[in-house]
Amino acid sequence: MGRVLPGEARGIWYDPFNRHREVSMRYRSVYSDPLVEKAPRRLGLYGIVPIFAILGLAVLLEIPDKPELDFSVRQLEVVAVERSARAAGLEPGDRITTIAGRPVSTMPGYFTALARHRTLDPLPLEVTRNGRALAVVVVPHPPSQARLTRSYSQWGVGLAFLVIGWWVLRRRHDPVARNFFALCMIFAFVLMEIPDRPYLDYMWFKESLRWLLQLLLPAYFLRFFVQFPAPRRTPSGQPDKLRWMLIPGWTLFLLTTLGDVTGLTGLLPRMAAWLEGISLLYMLGFIVAGLVIFARKIRRRDRPIEHTKMRVVLIGILCGLTPFLSAAIVGNLMPGAALPQWQYLAFSLLLVPASFALAIMRFGALDKDFILRTSLIYGLLTAMVLGCYFVVVVGIGLVFGRLLGVRSDQITLAMVAGCGLLALPLRNLAQRWVDRAFYPARQANRRAMNRLAGELTELIDADEAIALLHERLQALFMPTTLAIYLVDSSGSFFPVSGPVTDEEPPPAQPPDGTLVRLLGRIRYPLFTEEVEDLLLEAGSDQDSMALLTVMQPQLLVPLITGNRLLGFLALGDKKGKALYSQEDLANLLSLAIQAAPLIESRQLYRESLHQKRLEAELEVAREIQTRLLPTETLRGEGFVIQGRNEPSRMVGGDFFDYFQLPDGSVALAIADVSGKGIPAALLMTSLSVAFRNEANPASGAREVIARLNRTVHGLVTPGQFVCFFFGILDPRSGGLTYCNAGMDPPVLFRAAAGIKEFLRRGGPVLGVDSQREYREGHLTLQPGDFVLFYTDGLTEQRNRQGEFFDIERLCEEANGPATDTCGQRLDRIFCRVSDFGDDREPDDKTAMLLIINQI
Repeated sequence: MGRVLPGEARGIWYDPFNRHREVSMRYRSVYSDPLVEKAPRRLGLYGIVPIFAILGLAVLLEIPDKPELDFSVRQLEVVAVERSARAAGLEPGDRITTIAGRPVSTMPGYFTALARHRTLDPLPLEVTRNGRALAVVVVPHPPSQARLTRSYSQWGVGLAFLVIGWWVLRRRHDPVARNFFALCMIFAFVLMEIPDRPYLDYMWFKESLRWLLQLLLPAYFLRFFVQFPAPRRTPSGQPDKLRWMLIPGWTLFLLTTLGDVTGLTGLLPRMAAWLEGISLLYMLGFIVAGLVIFARKIRRRDRPIEHTKMRVVLIGILCGLTPFLSAAIVGNLMPGAALPQWQYLAFSLLLVPASFALAIMRFGALDKDFILRTSLIYGLLTAMVLGCYFVVVVGIGLVFGRLLGVRSDQITLAMVAGCGLLALPLRNLAQRWVDRAFYPARQANRRAMNRLAGELTELIDADEAIALLHERLQALFMPTTLAIYLVDSSGSFFPVSGPVTDEEPPPAQPPDGTLVRLLGRIRYPLFTEEVEDLLLEAGSDQDSMALLTVMQPQLLVPLITGNRLLGFLALGDKKGKALYSQEDLANLLSLAIQAAPLIESRQLYRESLHQKRLEAELEVAREIQTRLLPTETLRGEGFVIQGRNEPSRMVGGDFFDYFQLPDGSVALAIADVSGKGIPAALLMTSLSVAFRNEANPASGAREVIARLNRTVHGLVTPGQFVCFFFGILDPRSGGLTYCNAGMDPPVLFRAAAGIKEFLRRGGPVLGVDSQREYREGHLTLQPGDFVLFYTDGLTEQRNRQGEFFDIERLCEEANGPATDTCGQRLDRIFCRVSDFGDDREPDDKTAMLLIINQI
């Protein structure tokens, strides 16, 4: 059980700022939008929404200063009157013709005239009643407390739509998010509005925009439910048939606008009535069709997670839209019968974006316990906030207003802000009370999770921690199958605990696999059907789908430590085929957050012990390797030989050797094994033993090299080779017979002539071609001559400017005063190379000097 996880390969690092192409935390689309969709999306997020929010803020600030006229108008006809308007003689059915001496013939003109009159001065009106012209004067008064409360509440509901729509579009890039954003923007515009201004063209644009959005609302409503909950991108080259749903709304808008501009609707009242009736039928038809389509999807869906989400959304839609649309329909069909307090029904609309946000942005099944608990908490929170509001506003507000003379609207704004600040602590209080009173098992489960985390903390061994985690998860959640995946030294993810069979082992997950990238981005428990949808959108790889097929998990829980994915839990179905609840997901997420760093720390501890053992073993290996190389200077009659080796790591692949043969000649060699570290050192050890066996005085240099080549060919792995130089020195004559198998040619310094010669004769490197034939070279050394043997680790050392310590620099350091010993020359060479180098990891360095004193 368990795999050693080196620190460099422990997890996969994700850049938290590179989010626009990946699945982000909670929910971000797994595909990149094409430019034609990305530009409108960004325009909506960072252009339209901020501008509309600023305009909406201006409306909010104008609410307490907007005078109340006590009458309502529809198509210039008075539909409802109250107090001051009734006292002025205004009656339902009167048609307004002038305001403050300015004739009005359209609703934009009506709103323009009212925008010019923002004071409490009397407002003169001229109306027609039963064909007679009448003059009335309405005396405006400051808005009442009920009016302010209603206006602020309606504005707040619109702001909630705006924020939720922006949030969903910010998190998701698919067509469902775009249609939902359009719906939220329309509701926000209707509820928040934009400021009125005393300009006819401006007001005409505002009212036209309002009418257009109202006509497009049913189309976006239907488009949304045709695509929800599993959006699919339209295939390339195929026209998006859903766009045709917008045609009726645009057609009705253009006909209405054309009638207003040309004056036909004024000349032909029946035409206006027909257009209004058709518009109403179109709106009702599309909305009902959307609800029917969605209800049918709920009935035929067999995926339990989506079923729970769609059920919650349907309930939210029905409970949210029914009161609001009922009041709107009554207001359109029977203006005089409309309730003056119908705006309060706008509060019900909050259920629509809230239910969608819950379904779209929350993973997992929306089980009944979760819905009931959430309803209890927020119902209690609403009661507490309303209680605080009425106590503060009605009680303290009136006292401050009378004692200090402060305006009631200012107190209302301050108290609403104060109640908003109390929302979070009150929610926490309500949540604790509901859990204690109705959900004691919730706290027991949390305590069990905390105990498990505490027990994991007490364990030191990583395998024991993994085994305990597996055992307790099996006992707490009773899944039919359970596997714990962790990243290994290659960066791939393997099961270290769980059901592993020889017949069909779970597939490893590559570090760049879609599933691994998905879990690393979302960092939240995901149901398999949610994973399948996201993988389908991302273009899933075979390994990811194979895991889902072989393991058949119901839930995947990522183990995140820092910004790295350490592994994940794969849990099968619960016993009885029950779904994991939102409470289970919260507990598993909390456990994963605590368990991931604990497991990682235990693995690091195990690696630390392993590293210490490895370092001790390497130190022993270094001592063994050092003993294989000559440590003393070899002195004979007329010659001196000394060498030095500095491995780049504790052990290396460079090799040199020199020793006297039975006939009095001297065998000398220098070699460079390809690679570094332990693999090169192991081959070097075998090579040194083979060389001692093959260095026979009866054989020539090329025969020794040929036999070594055949030996090395049987030892090396593909891609490995050995550069080798072998020479036999006859001290009596000064003759040197050599064979160079791919080594950098040693340099012979002729003292008498002051020239350099390079010993190149031989053949290619060892280990590539076992049948290769080699040549040998012969030369005679004179007193004062010396030969420098070296490996490329010396000449290929680089400085910070990228320059090599080349052969010319090496020869300059070696060719010192004639009185210098071998040790002094080698000290100078290695010191100079060390000073020359930069911070990069050096290569193995080896040098050997042969100095001829006399013949």
